[in-house]
Amino acid sequence: MKYLVNIDGGKLKVIFEYNAEGYLTAFKIDSRLAKEGIVWLHQRMPFISEELETWRTKIRNVVIETIQDDTTFTGFWNAYNYKVGNKKRAEKLWALLREDEKLQTLVAIRKYDRYLAQHTKMERAYPETFLAQRRWENEYK
Repeated sequence: MKYLVNIDGGKLKVIFEYNAEGYLTAFKIDSRLAKEGIVWLHQRMPFISEELETWRTKIRNVVIETIQDDTTFTGFWNAYNYKVGNKKRAEKLWALLREDEKLQTLVAIRKYDRYLAQHTKMERAYPETFLAQRRWENEYK
């Protein structure tokens, strides 16, 4: 299971990956950390997935989101589930994204779906438009 963790409004972004038993197998930091930040993270490293869940209550300004493991274009295409427009262009745009951006995009799709359900007069963007305009960075509420 993978989790995207945003701390302090996204100033610190970390991706944690756990195996089926709930043990940390990998993590990636998408921020430059000063020595204090490295020490802070080292002291709080969630080696077990349950420890990460305690962050929700113990750490202020933290957002933890579960993300799907498939960061391939096919994973995006299926998650977006609006198979119209220029698929080849969307695939090229997907390939240009960093791994953390792909994960953020996959998380944003669920928020975008909820937003569209609340705003029924809005039309869903084509997949390549969603990527080209970086709509996955919008704050859908």
